[in-house]
Amino acid sequence: MKKKPYKRNTVILNLKDDLGLKHDVDIEFWEDPSQKVVFDMIQMIGSSGQDVEEMSPEDNVRFNRRYFECASLMFEDCSIPGIDFSTPESTEQAFYDERVSWGVFHLALIAYTSRLMDEYEILKKVLGRVAALSSSGKENNKNEEE
Repeated sequence: MKKKPYKRNTVILNLKDDLGLKHDVDIEFWEDPSQKVVFDMIQMIGSSGQDVEEMSPEDNVRFNRRYFECASLMFEDCSIPGIDFSTPESTEQAFYDERVSWGVFHLALIAYTSRLMDEYEILKKVLGRVAALSSSGKENNKNEEE
């Protein structure tokens, strides 16, 4: 079998119109990021300032590196010329670009991660109901047999 690179599904969202932020910037996100990326991002977003301050310098470097690795995976592109998310290093540079309001990409990640978790919760509930409905017939049949 011939191997081919995995092409991610993406979605372009306007931060103002689609995510409720105050910036009129379009960002192309990985539509269905891996579970590892999403859960790592949730853990990092949920870390308090005190948690980060209490980290050893080595842990802080690892935390920072992983944050920008996840961000570079979740972001594909944006409507601001010269912004590049292709590597963790270029993503970190984008976050600190002088032409962009401080925190705009952090807020975009938080809003998008929250949106993914909302969708995940809805999906989990639906799949739970489907599983309950599909097994309810089997359980009823067993009860009738007894």
